[in-house]
Amino acid sequence: SIAFPPQPAGSDTHGLTPFSWQVMLKKALSGLDHLYRPGLPGCQETSGKVGSSEETGHWHYLVTDSNGIQPRQEPMYSSKDPTKSKRPMGSVVEICERRRCGWTKWLRVCEGEWLFDISPKDRKVRMVEVELLKGSWDFEVCASEVKLLATPGAKGSNGVMKLGDCFTADEKVRPVVGRNGAFLHVAGTEHWVCDCVAGCQQLRRLEVKVTQDDEVVSPLVIQTVVDDEEAEVGEWRYIVLDPKGVTLRSHATYDKAAKLKERLEEGEVVEVLERREGPDTVFLRVEIPKSGNTGWAFTTQPGPGSFLRLLEVEVKSCHLYFQAQKRTALRKRCSYVDSAKVGRMVEKGQLLHVVRRLEVGGTTGLQLDTGEWLVFSKDQGNS
Repeated sequence: SIAFPPQPAGSDTHGLTPFSWQVMLKKALSGLDHLYRPGLPGCQETSGKVGSSEETGHWHYLVTDSNGIQPRQEPMYSSKDPTKSKRPMGSVVEICERRRCGWTKWLRVCEGEWLFDISPKDRKVRMVEVELLKGSWDFEVCASEVKLLATPGAKGSNGVMKLGDCFTADEKVRPVVGRNGAFLHVAGTEHWVCDCVAGCQQLRRLEVKVTQDDEVVSPLVIQTVVDDEEAEVGEWRYIVLDPKGVTLRSHATYDKAAKLKERLEEGEVVEVLERREGPDTVFLRVEIPKSGNTGWAFTTQPGPGSFLRLLEVEVKSCHLYFQAQKRTALRKRCSYVDSAKVGRMVEKGQLLHVVRRLEVGGTTGLQLDTGEWLVFSKDQGNS
């Protein structure tokens, strides 16, 4: 908090009240916070051009930010709509258009306003895509107790259901990415429950079995529904976005006991050979550049305050020769931090051979035939 010296009521030589000075100072400080925010900058507005990054259709998204999310008038981070109230945590929103801009997807609500899934400012996950299903399903509680929630993903509890309790669900909200279970609406109430928490199944689907005498067997004859999807195997490229870097694991887990000595630093572009969905995230089997061994990382930090750590990127091969327009530092990875500098400079007018190019957020990276990178903001143009 900021302490302001006491001033006589209404006294200000510039015609501003003390409250006005506080507002101005806080705005200035918020601008400094943006300037010194660590990590690669995001792309805070779309180009407005129709292309492969724009698609129309029908999707549902769940607000996961505990603070809610403020609608925008346009697909721009700075265009908050003061006439619209925040979409609170747990809201399921119907989307009719999506535009990709860096690591952010701008989402147009059917009513016309714009929201976004991952913040271009701090990579925080604000919304996730979900499947919305309606029907009738019978469940039994198989944990000691299950919390009743006011909305899908809400914090706190509106009571509990006990082991052996049975209920009917009439609506399911299930994240498209990750395997953290579904939120189920308890029919005839305003409550929701989650069928799986931290990888532990809390609910079992009831299966009604009929004997030869057409007598219904006890509802305690149950069946656990578990998705057993196979891992996705292939080749993808990801870039590390976390300014603190990522420590690899020995297997697909968030458990800190599985940490290896190998690390990936911000801006490293790595080859991913396998992807597995896990609770709140996707696990990636990464080829370690120096040793050729493999380790596991994950795309988003699990748990409250989830944020993006690795992002899939398209690395384009090219054979481009150009002259540098100014003196620029060479880097060993696509990052602005000083530790990424290799200690050599590209001089103004020097002829360079670019063999790979990528764009991430508001940054363009060019890899030279010597292996080093040139990194610059998109709005700087040719470096």
